[in-house]
Formats: sequence, C-alpha cells, structure tokens
Amino acid sequence: MTAPGAAPPLRGHTAWHLLRFAIACRSSAIVLDLQGHPDHATHLRALATASDNRAAQRTAAAPVSLPRAA
Repeated sequence: MTAPGAAPPLRGHTAWHLLRFAIACRSSAIVLDLQGHPDHATHLRALATASDNRAAQRTAAAPVSLPRAA
C-alpha cells in the first residue's frame, strides 16, 4: 500500500492515459479529504489539473489523420 497522498501510477503518456490519471487523482483526492488529509488531496488535485493540461496539449499537437478512401 502507498502512503497517503501518493499519486496513482501513470501507465503511459498518451492523452488517454493522462486523462485517466487525472480521473484517478481526483478520485483519490476525494477519499483523502474524507479521511482528513486535505493537504495531500490538494496536491493530487494539482496533479490532475496538470495532467489535464498536458493531455490537451498532446491532443492539440496530434496530427489529424484523414479517413481512407474505400
């Protein structure tokens, strides 16, 4: 088991992985708030926001692939 406030594992660096990481951080932050660890919860929310921002940057920078003609 990890220490209170430890971020969940990040399994990849694609936009999808970053968004899933943000969701996991926010979920963990809710639990930490309920358990009386507001400082750790705030840290996880900051990680979630940073992850959302990074995912948005990756999505904006991703090349657009056109559908193939049949």
